[in-house]
Amino acid sequence: MELDWTSNVPRFDADAIIIATPAETHYELAKEAINGGRHVLIEKPMVMDRAEAEELYALAVKQNITGFVNHVHLYSPAWREMKSKVDEIVSIVSVSGGPCKTDPRWDWGSHDVAMRLDLTDKECRHESYISEGISDRMFKVICKDKVLIYDDPVTDPLPMDVLVKEFVEACHGTPDPSGIKMGLEVTKILCK
Repeated sequence: MELDWTSNVPRFDADAIIIATPAETHYELAKEAINGGRHVLIEKPMVMDRAEAEELYALAVKQNITGFVNHVHLYSPAWREMKSKVDEIVSIVSVSGGPCKTDPRWDWGSHDVAMRLDLTDKECRHESYISEGISDRMFKVICKDKVLIYDDPVTDPLPMDVLVKEFVEACHGTPDPSGIKMGLEVTKILCK
């Protein structure tokens, strides 16, 4: 028996939802939630279509909701510490991979692109190597006078704990669609 998620909508009374379903379903589910005035935390990739990403961001702004995307590395204490030490970026090299739920470019690559965008909105040389055969992450930032490496260390607190905590706090504060904006920017780059 196939279940239809929409059958729960009339009984579903929540201020926020987490969308952790296959990427192909994110657009429809997020659009429904946002139109219903619900804050959303969406698994990455947010969507895999630029027009859908643009629409979700515009809806989030219009509906005045908080929207986060699970670019979990951005919430790692180690990432934030490394980011604070970045100065003039010369180039970035990222190597990542592992088991994928979708195309590795969208599954692992969305993290690499979000991490690059989190460091700078300027164009910079970014070599990214993504493979299902690799089971690791290494993100190297070559600055003018130093090299910084993020290798996805185990941290306390865990990045997912930080992400969820910040999402919940944002849902109770001023609406913040910046996560969906990041999802849009990642989608625009991956759709090129």
